[in-house]
Amino acid sequence: MEFKFQILSPDEWAHYSSLYNCDTLKAGKSFLNSLADTYNLKILYVAIKQKEDLCILTSFLIKDKRILSPNHYYYQFFWQNPDKSQWHHTEALYFLLDELKKSYKTINIRLPITLKDIRPFKWHGFTIEIRYTLVKYLNDEKLHKNLSRILKNDVNAKGYKFETNTFWKESLAFHDKELKNFKFAKTYIQQVIRWFSALQQANLAYTFNVFYKDEFVSSIIAIVDEKDKKAYFPLIGTVKEHSSKGISSFLYQYALNQLKDFGVEKVDLYGADMREIATFKQKFEPELQNFYVAKYSAYNNKVQNLTMYLKTFVKKIVR
Repeated sequence: MEFKFQILSPDEWAHYSSLYNCDTLKAGKSFLNSLADTYNLKILYVAIKQKEDLCILTSFLIKDKRILSPNHYYYQFFWQNPDKSQWHHTEALYFLLDELKKSYKTINIRLPITLKDIRPFKWHGFTIEIRYTLVKYLNDEKLHKNLSRILKNDVNAKGYKFETNTFWKESLAFHDKELKNFKFAKTYIQQVIRWFSALQQANLAYTFNVFYKDEFVSSIIAIVDEKDKKAYFPLIGTVKEHSSKGISSFLYQYALNQLKDFGVEKVDLYGADMREIATFKQKFEPELQNFYVAKYSAYNNKVQNLTMYLKTFVKKIVR
């Protein structure tokens, strides 16, 4: 199969993503620009074609000779033509990676949940890390029995108030403090908060907040993909003395119900790789799904190839 690697302009990217009905959140210029501006990166729009047929449409965040994944909330946008065969997808992806390796010394990609055939990455010498996330389908109202019992309480009568898309400034300040409590690096926190602020300004994020007698006590920030009818819960925090009263659970359920009313069908809850967080989120009966992080280093790849060559050479001498 003969393929062609084509770098697209922003207008060409918008045309193709609209034409092939894959103009979801992660393909959107507002979303990609928010990342590029926050992390001081450039956007590389790429199409893989066979003659004039579009095979792959994807974008990368780049800096110098590096392809980067700026934070652990970001999934790579990756579209494959559904009219092509599985093997065609595999060959086109292999070609894409071959072209990227010619220009970039390091590549770090958080692959989307939907991309399951990672053989081309292995064949090109990428290291593969398997990760997990939890996806709640909103048409499934099943909850763990202990959670159902907790949610029967009337917290509104106890002075708690739930609000949507209000007090963004206070919400961002709250999560800034929460991230500091988790000992994240100062620069990392500043960039994440700046990114969520940019998403909010682009109307790509919601905040769901809880107040107790006018005190800000809990918050969720959600990224919302209206096209794909999917949302993401990257940040949630609750003041400690209210967490023990189950307020995090009430806020989760409130946010899920609100998103369902907005037309969202599934929510990526994140956090499945951390036992304590996964234990809490599992109570909402989400589906465990895996995805992959693919990493490549030209230097490490050369060292690995040299090591394999030397081992083979030594074995031949010994024989």
